[in-house]
Amino acid sequence: MKIRMPKPWSNEMLTLNKLMLKGCENLKELPQSIGSISSLSILDLSSCESIESLLTTLGDLKHLTKLLLYGCEKIKELPQSIGNISSLSILDLSYCKSIESLPTTLGDLEHLTELLLIRFGKLKEFF
Repeated sequence: MKIRMPKPWSNEMLTLNKLMLKGCENLKELPQSIGSISSLSILDLSSCESIESLLTTLGDLKHLTKLLLYGCEKIKELPQSIGNISSLSILDLSYCKSIESLPTTLGDLEHLTELLLIRFGKLKEFF
């Protein structure tokens, strides 16, 4: 399943603060236009079990404070651009069983106060 955002709706979404897609089990990918929602502070993709990757435009979400990926079992890696999300304070990767390593750019997240890696299956190295 893809999320399709018609252009007029996308323009109106530029002031969206929270996008809660928790439990959308058939969601496979997010639209590239997600990166244009500059006011987005919370992105909840918890239990979106079919998502395999995250967009590089995720790094454009400068006001994002919470990125919740709990139970996204098929995500294999996080984009390097995640280090550009300067406001990120909570990153939940619990039960992300397919991620083998974390991008070194996580070290650039100055405001990160919670990094949740509960039952984080295949992690081979930590920074």
